[in-house]
Amino acid sequence: MTGAGEEYLVAPRAATPDGARALHDFVRTVGSTGGGAAVVRTYGAEHAPVRAVVRMNVEIAERLRQQFGHSLIIEPNAPLKPLNAS
Repeated sequence: MTGAGEEYLVAPRAATPDGARALHDFVRTVGSTGGGAAVVRTYGAEHAPVRAVVRMNVEIAERLRQQFGHSLIIEPNAPLKPLNAS
């Protein structure tokens, strides 16, 4: 999926039913957004993910932040450094 953009980590701002519902709606929306946006993987149960990794371009990410930013955190997915890294 080259040219589709970068990976973003998406998670609810609060661990509430509303946050879970917003993430579910976000995942469904990504599927219909077009422009090469796609859910790479989700964590949690299939019917109730607790976070998702999404590949999308910056323009789509900004548009979805405007739509879902009140209830979801949508940030670039960065690899974590090992604890012993200097």
